[in-house]
Amino acid sequence: MQENLHDKVRIILTETSNRQYALPVKPWLFYQEWHNVLLFHWAVDAEMIRGFIPYPMELDLFEGKAYISVIGFGVSQFRTSMTGPVPFISDFKELNVRTYVSFNGIKGVYFFSLHVDKFLASWGARLFYQLPYRKASLNLSKSILYCESRHDHKVKLLVNYRDLSGFLDKTALDLWLTERHAFYQTNGNRLYRCDIHHVEWPLQKAVIYSGRIGVRIMGPSEEIVLTDMPQSAQFAKKLEVLFWNRIRVY
Repeated sequence: MQENLHDKVRIILTETSNRQYALPVKPWLFYQEWHNVLLFHWAVDAEMIRGFIPYPMELDLFEGKAYISVIGFGVSQFRTSMTGPVPFISDFKELNVRTYVSFNGIKGVYFFSLHVDKFLASWGARLFYQLPYRKASLNLSKSILYCESRHDHKVKLLVNYRDLSGFLDKTALDLWLTERHAFYQTNGNRLYRCDIHHVEWPLQKAVIYSGRIGVRIMGPSEEIVLTDMPQSAQFAKKLEVLFWNRIRVY
């Protein structure tokens, strides 16, 4: 597997035309494979969400609109560059709720909440990256996405869907939503960026047949609640992703 992984990483690092900025100079730290990735997107008024974005990040807009996305996927082959597979958490399911930001011109994502089905995965991510991971009930397949989390950022959704064969002829919005190679996090008055890399998303269109959605995002003094079906839904069968250690940028 290790030799196969080296081949995969070499291919991933060779394909960089989808990046906004150069690859990090330092070696990568983590490798993951994402499966049955379901991406939901909502356009929202920028002023509704601007107060939820910690300083000094800037809310990133597309044609004057902010976006909130819910991304569900299965993780496998989680390993480090130095020690190989991570014991007990080499595979798990995850759902994250995010929006789109930039800092010093580098576009990225900002997570409102992240939910996983294994306590050790939640604990490890919170310890290493200080990201708001929470344990949740999660089920994900080629036709169903289910998540229930009862923490401050509540998520309760059950969606029946199917993917359409053939890759999307991606629009500028599709690329804007998916081709981001960093996520940001704050810790006190410090801002960190974690660089990631993958080949261009192999997106397909997803069609939602039935279901219900309830996503609550808690802000400093108010909240956002999403209950409508997303304005767009996408699917990717598989994506191989590299992560670097975070760096302090502010």
